[in-house]
Amino acid sequence: DKSAISALGRLLNDNSTTEAVRRIAVEALLKLLNEKDRQDFRNDCLAKLPAELRELARQDSSPVFAQALQAYLSKDEVQRFDVLTTLYVIDNDVIRPALLELLKTAPLKPNYFKQLRHIFKAAEYRCDGEVFGLLAYRFEKERAMYAKWYQANWYQQPTQYGGTIYSKQSVGDALGKADAKYAYGGNTRQYLRKRVWRTLRRLAELGEANDYVKMAVGVLLPFSDTDAQPLRNSVYSVHDPQPGNRWHYRTVQTNWDAFAGYYSFNRVLYSNSPRYEFKPNSMGARCKADYHPGDVAPAVREEAFPKLWEAQPIGLLHLLSESNCLPVHEFATKALADCKDFCEQLDVEIIVMLLGRPYEITARFGFELARTRYDAAQPDRDLVLAVANSAFAEARVQAQRWIDEGRNHFLPDNQFL
Repeated sequence: DKSAISALGRLLNDNSTTEAVRRIAVEALLKLLNEKDRQDFRNDCLAKLPAELRELARQDSSPVFAQALQAYLSKDEVQRFDVLTTLYVIDNDVIRPALLELLKTAPLKPNYFKQLRHIFKAAEYRCDGEVFGLLAYRFEKERAMYAKWYQANWYQQPTQYGGTIYSKQSVGDALGKADAKYAYGGNTRQYLRKRVWRTLRRLAELGEANDYVKMAVGVLLPFSDTDAQPLRNSVYSVHDPQPGNRWHYRTVQTNWDAFAGYYSFNRVLYSNSPRYEFKPNSMGARCKADYHPGDVAPAVREEAFPKLWEAQPIGLLHLLSESNCLPVHEFATKALADCKDFCEQLDVEIIVMLLGRPYEITARFGFELARTRYDAAQPDRDLVLAVANSAFAEARVQAQRWIDEGRNHFLPDNQFL
């Protein structure tokens, strides 16, 4: 509580405090200070920015600031990249959009990665779902810069031409140096991917519905249909001794769905799924033996911690509004259907938004809501028009019936002729 503010201040002013402790103390202060003191603290940080960024961060537009930031970092001097964590502390209306754009594209390599890791942990502490989810997506999508090969000190590194080179050098010894040439190794990538789900799970187990949903939405939103991967299967033999034959083996085939390789994505959506399973020490969601990709999805809810979503259904609406990923829409519509009181209070503008989404399953859900709101005596033109243009064929047919039955309500403006 606020009684800790003085102790945190002493930590910040003590030269013996490590940088790691100093960074988290700053985050703690941002949570505890009142609004005026918090703004004063951020203004002090802003005043310490390099001259070429300081005034732009105060008053200019975000695109102009983004260009200046790129120019500042283009000199590729190690100490310049420390500015990224300071910018995330300030996090004003000019800086945040520019920082978000940089986080989407900055290479997970020296000198960026160290600062991106710090921002990721600060976002975790703040429950900043947008930044946390954006970086979690990067960790899922991008290959490690190097990986151990067997147990020797050999390391493989992808080349710019798609190949791989092997070198025998102690990467671990070099990582702690300011001018390290390596970052974001295979073990680090795996750790960060697991940490994303661990953070979400701990929030859920503590019953923090608001924070869990906010962070889970942040993790799901960056994914789109373009992230789907080719369906694949793996065939391998397992030791299965039979009476009188200790050397008996049987063949096992495992199927992998289009989004199977994304760890936290699958944990959020399918932790209670009857069709997918998670094996120990595996980072993927494999199909169970009786399910094949493309089979009809089960009618039951599959996500982790369904009661937390029901406690914060606004997060489901956020996903339906902004997500461009079919599995996310399949999950969110199924979960929102169980939030009946919430759905009954949705206004027409929200239903029109649902009807306008390009996914049939979401348009179907919007149509079911529209049918309960349609008043033949006083039909809402915007609602009927949205139904008529939705991605759900049955809805379009019904809209035509409504128009035919109530032509006197629609003819004056010729909206439906």
